[in-house]
Amino acid sequence: MTGFPDEEIDSNNKNYNKNVTVLEFLNKQKGYEGKVAAFTSWDVFPYIINESRSGVPVNSGVEMISGKTTEGESLLNDIQTLYPSLASSRHDFVTYFAAKEYVKQHKPKVLFLSFDETDEFAHQGKYREYLYAANTVDGFIKNLWEYCQSQPEYANKTTFIITTDHGRGDEIKDEWRSHGQKIKDCRSIWLAAIGPNISAKGEVKTSGQLYQNQIAQTIANLLGFKYENGHEIGEAMGLD
Repeated sequence: MTGFPDEEIDSNNKNYNKNVTVLEFLNKQKGYEGKVAAFTSWDVFPYIINESRSGVPVNSGVEMISGKTTEGESLLNDIQTLYPSLASSRHDFVTYFAAKEYVKQHKPKVLFLSFDETDEFAHQGKYREYLYAANTVDGFIKNLWEYCQSQPEYANKTTFIITTDHGRGDEIKDEWRSHGQKIKDCRSIWLAAIGPNISAKGEVKTSGQLYQNQIAQTIANLLGFKYENGHEIGEAMGLD
């Protein structure tokens, strides 16, 4: 989100991020004002994105969809009220369909979408449910991609970057439920990208190293911007 690791942030506490994320940066660029949004299952993202300062609307956790709602949005509000999640965040399907309704109504230029059930099930050691959640998110991504390709505003000019914020313990197999500095071999993450200027390579086999701190600049670069926030940040990836 910021292109560099801030060592002062060492917890999941709800503290407003003093750093300018790439979403906040883009929301201030000409033609992008009010065209950046975020929908997340985890309710800490309003603080990570610093919703009040950045001006980026963040619908997060069990947050009702406000304003003049569509029939679909009203239904999602009812679902959130009557079918609460057993996890610490809301159901991913609510996050997804709320985001899709927003895309239909507001046509954002940049959308950040974050799911959480894979993380919840992994921490609980529920591997079957973990795989189910991952497969479900695959379906969300496919559905949103197909919708974008059916819309003139997005067709053949939209790029998806899909990734995860952290890996899971792998060297000691019982530690797959956890992650963090004390957990061995959870530093690796994966990234996928699809778009009009990205060649289809499948799973890349060539040697090389990419880093999480490159994602923010890559997003800005794809839109023709150079992202700056007062810190040394990772360079854009070459995704062509």
